[in-house]
Amino acid sequence: MRKLYFGLALCLLQAPTLWSQEQKPAGFYFGGKEFHLEMSYADAMNRLSDCCTLSPPARTIKEDSDTPPRETSYFILSKDKSSQEVLGAIWFRNHRITSMTRYLARDVDSYDDNLVAFIRELKRSLPEETTTAIVTVRHEQVSNAESDIVTLSFPSGRKLKIRIITLDSSANLKRDSVTLEEIY
Repeated sequence: MRKLYFGLALCLLQAPTLWSQEQKPAGFYFGGKEFHLEMSYADAMNRLSDCCTLSPPARTIKEDSDTPPRETSYFILSKDKSSQEVLGAIWFRNHRITSMTRYLARDVDSYDDNLVAFIRELKRSLPEETTTAIVTVRHEQVSNAESDIVTLSFPSGRKLKIRIITLDSSANLKRDSVTLEEIY
């Protein structure tokens, strides 16, 4: 019985350490360097200067201190001068990172008319008011194709389903397609 109490006490003493290891701040990698929320401005700028360029050019902490408290933001660009690729963006407030973005599908032509039309239809399909949704993702395989299905389920019972389909073979050159369905 004594060993049980000792083991339980040891587990309770270790619990905060285990929880703190799981509580690592959310972050991204740009140019092989890690950035996370609440990282200091100075640390972030040191890392960014190694891997990337910023637009507009970075301000010093002294320059930021001379202005009223406000949010400062920068586009993060590739350091490769032949490419003006935007890798993402970063926001600071009170000399700490408050938000970061990065582009997930850089190889997709975001100016494609069909893509823009599809995303506009998706946007029109979403509720006008702020609401919650449960997002589920599943894989489905049938005799001549497979699909990845992303479903947004709203409290009203309405669902939006995005189905990404890959045919096993096709008479035409296109095997992949995407559908957007509304379900009640």
